[in-house]
Amino acid sequence: MENGLGMIAPRHDRADLRYILSDLVQVGKMEESVALATAVQRGLVHHLGARYPGIVDLGVKRGPFYVLVGAYMPCVLVETSFVSHPAEGRRLAAGAYRQAVAEGIYTGIERFVADTRRARTL
Repeated sequence: MENGLGMIAPRHDRADLRYILSDLVQVGKMEESVALATAVQRGLVHHLGARYPGIVDLGVKRGPFYVLVGAYMPCVLVETSFVSHPAEGRRLAAGAYRQAVAEGIYTGIERFVADTRRARTL
């Protein structure tokens, strides 16, 4: 319910086939998506943790997130901060923090791509 799964349930038309095919592709990319999520999480936590106190690693979560339905590649949903958190909410207003978030995400993606390329040469 939290991720809007009721909205993506198959209907009784051609959408059924699209839903099934999308699900099969996403399951086939699950291992790569978890590797990408782990790399992005580590990059983000390490990059922000070095600059801002109190950064907490909440880990990588798995789920059929509605916004990722239909992706035909490794994909992740990145939640960077809580607007309602007193410190994080204030940080989000600062351009320097948003830049640091972007750099942390980039670091993780860069690591994932490098590891993927390295794995293909083994």
